[in-house]
Amino acid sequence: MKSRIFCLQMILCLFAFLGSGQGQGCGGWMTPHYSVYSTLSANSTTIYSSVSVDGYTSGVCPIGCACSGVTHTPSAYNLIGGTGGWGNGTSVPWNYYLTYTNSKSIAASSVLQPFTSSGKVICTAVGTFFATAASTDYSATNPNCGGTNGQMVIVYAPPQSQRCDGTTTYKAGASVGSSGTTYVTEIGVTTTTDNTLLLDLVGGPAADPVCTNKPGSSTWCYQQSYKAAVPNSSTGRTGNIKWNFNIFCGTKLNPDIYGTVPQPFSCQ
Repeated sequence: MKSRIFCLQMILCLFAFLGSGQGQGCGGWMTPHYSVYSTLSANSTTIYSSVSVDGYTSGVCPIGCACSGVTHTPSAYNLIGGTGGWGNGTSVPWNYYLTYTNSKSIAASSVLQPFTSSGKVICTAVGTFFATAASTDYSATNPNCGGTNGQMVIVYAPPQSQRCDGTTTYKAGASVGSSGTTYVTEIGVTTTTDNTLLLDLVGGPAADPVCTNKPGSSTWCYQQSYKAAVPNSSTGRTGNIKWNFNIFCGTKLNPDIYGTVPQPFSCQ
């Protein structure tokens, strides 16, 4: 059962294309129309992930340019729980529709597991012709949270990039969602950072008012206020806000799903 499907927004990039032995007039005529999709699903024993790349390139090869031998190759990055990586599809002529899916699976786990996805298309004439930025979220499943029926919980903390001035207070967000979230009765969350010289966490995480954060909710949301110091050789320019989740499905002492989700930060 699909528990998460999203389409990363299409990035249109025009690259110079030089035909073999050709001069000016053979560049900038190809336009990509590609998308990258990723899915997560589960059953009682396994978590499945897939990343797909599909689409086509439009354009009219200028007269006198050597275009007939140019091919495009789809590549999809699927890394879940340390398993997987890049996979490549079949090369096709530049003006053909292409599609490729990279699928992986890991054993079902109550510990939040990272899933990173991205995609690109490689052109024999110009190299990387289309690409999306990598996206990472964390998933887990537990019988008490609907795991026997293929339900799962997904945590997402989008990367942060802000001006590092040491005074401005920003808010980072994290959310808990997907099909198993309706079983959740309580969530305990704390935050730390792996770069205390750069990132100053102001107070602790608080409920984001856009979510109800109550049993039966489809999404639970949190905010963490922070400041970023002026970077130097000691602080560096990057770090992580580390969200430590304890997720309960029912009344008990120990969490059903747990783990740490690092949220990357970089100075603008």
